[in-house]
Amino acid sequence: MQYLEEYDYDMRKVPMGKDIMGKPLRLKILVYDWKIRDVLYNFGKTVEPVKFQEYKIDKEKFYCVKDSGMFGRIKTIPFCLCTYPSKDFVETIAETSLPDHKKINFCEGRYFEKLPGYVEYEILSEDRVTTLLDEPQMVLSMISKMEPATGPEQNQYYQYIEQQRQAALNAKQAKMSNLIDAF
Repeated sequence: MQYLEEYDYDMRKVPMGKDIMGKPLRLKILVYDWKIRDVLYNFGKTVEPVKFQEYKIDKEKFYCVKDSGMFGRIKTIPFCLCTYPSKDFVETIAETSLPDHKKINFCEGRYFEKLPGYVEYEILSEDRVTTLLDEPQMVLSMISKMEPATGPEQNQYYQYIEQQRQAALNAKQAKMSNLIDAF
């Protein structure tokens, strides 16, 4: 990864460098102004840009899995999927590997290198927040299959959480009242 000082650059002059084994790097991600501008692939004799899709993730927000009813939160983002000027910062928010959860989808895209795009995803609802799961379910999902949850879905989730909180509070009050009546 290379953070550019200016947006105007000649990609033919961007050095690819070598990896820790001394072999030529195959991929280089060029970042400017907090956006990925280009992904370059080293074909050996030429370095060419390749198509890419940038996904910006906020772990505090809710996401849905496209073409399913799953609603939840992204819990872990692998280090290899993160870009940020400060490596130390990335290491505080990203993991180097993922837990061994069930994979719920796969990517149909073709890649030159193996760059698995799985993130750890906590499923809170499997039916677009019509109901909530009794216990969240942890799975692995392709980042390309995620989309931000809509406002109504998030509002419905918060309503369910408030109802659960109120029901628990009512149950404690009823128990307290029964104890008082018993004395």
